[in-house]
Amino acid sequence: MAMIDKIRCIECEIMEEIDGAKEYLKVSKDWAEADPEVSKMYLKMAKEELSHATNLNTMVTKVMKDMNAKELAEFPALISEINSKQIKDASDMFAVETK
Repeated sequence: MAMIDKIRCIECEIMEEIDGAKEYLKVSKDWAEADPEVSKMYLKMAKEELSHATNLNTMVTKVMKDMNAKELAEFPALISEINSKQIKDASDMFAVETK
């Protein structure tokens, strides 16, 4: 598998982690009144998913830094920046939702 294809796979994983984090946050809010302890567990899982997305983004950034010019020319250079913004947006959402 080409490096570009490997990075694209990680990009998909990042989006899955962010989507999972958002879903867990929603479920956490749904449980808030009925069972605060269950709500806290879902919130913890949401934060872990966001941490996974951050770790995957760090891996993509490292791999892209190690790529040669030809490989980079075949791949959008902004992809890591886009992921960083999506992760930050999700983190900001957690900050607002958990206050």
